[in-house]
Amino acid sequence: MPELGYWAIRGLAEPIRLLLVHTGTPFTDKRYELQGGPPERWSAAEWTSVKETMGMEFPNLPYFIDGDVKISQSNAILRYIATKHDLVGKTPVEMANCYQMQDVAMDLRNAMIKVFYAPQDAYEAMKESFLSTQLPAMLSRLETCTEKHGWFCGASLTFVDFALFELFDQLIRFSPKTMHKFPAILKFHAKFPHVSPQVEQYIASPKHTALAINNKMANFL
Repeated sequence: MPELGYWAIRGLAEPIRLLLVHTGTPFTDKRYELQGGPPERWSAAEWTSVKETMGMEFPNLPYFIDGDVKISQSNAILRYIATKHDLVGKTPVEMANCYQMQDVAMDLRNAMIKVFYAPQDAYEAMKESFLSTQLPAMLSRLETCTEKHGWFCGASLTFVDFALFELFDQLIRFSPKTMHKFPAILKFHAKFPHVSPQVEQYIASPKHTALAINNKMANFL
């Protein structure tokens, strides 16, 4: 059975979990925990003690093991699963659009992470700047895209929609006031859970709802 390994949070792995659930792929959901914490340093020993024993060229979290295939990096894992299940576009142009949109999604996530894990003394100022300027600019283009296409890479569902759903879900929890200015994104967010019965069930289950979004040292969990 394939194994997905990641921290016991949503983070980078939740779009992968959603994609595996949607495609009906049984998998072991290996979740690693940070230990310790303030006033001591957080310890990643549960992961670092085994990472070099797993036979991966570039061991990292998340990782995905599927028989002889052992890969890390969330984008590579999403593409691998999507390619197996025809969720990556049907032509070279469609595939290129998917890869472009995946990088756009990662740009958005990286901007979010800078705020979520900001130093505590800088958090409020960074949050205000992000919500007032950077985030609206990024969401405006995504709003136009989903208004035009329905899904983010055209008329059909692709793996990119799984990544963007998770980011939008986090942002709705982080700043609902900001997100309510983007009705097309909210419409996408509302329809996505219904892409399959298994995704709808997973999103409503404790496997999803009980997980923190970020790790224990973050400002926004």
